[in-house]
Amino acid sequence: MFEAEIMIAGYTVVVVACSLSLAALLWRKKIKALQKEISYLKTCLSLKNEPQQNINQPD
Repeated sequence: MFEAEIMIAGYTVVVVACSLSLAALLWRKKIKALQKEISYLKTCLSLKNEPQQNINQPD
C-alpha cells in the first residue's frame, strides 16, 4: 500500500514538472511573439509619424 502511494506521488511530481516546463516554454514563445509585435508596432508608428512631420514642414 505504501509503495503504491510513493509511486502515485512520484508520477504526480513528474506530471507537475512536465506541465511547468511546458508552460515555461509556451510563456517564452509568447513573450518573444509579443516583443516582435511591439517592435512591429513601433516601426509602424514611426513610419506613420514621418509623413505627418514632412507634410507640416514648409517648403
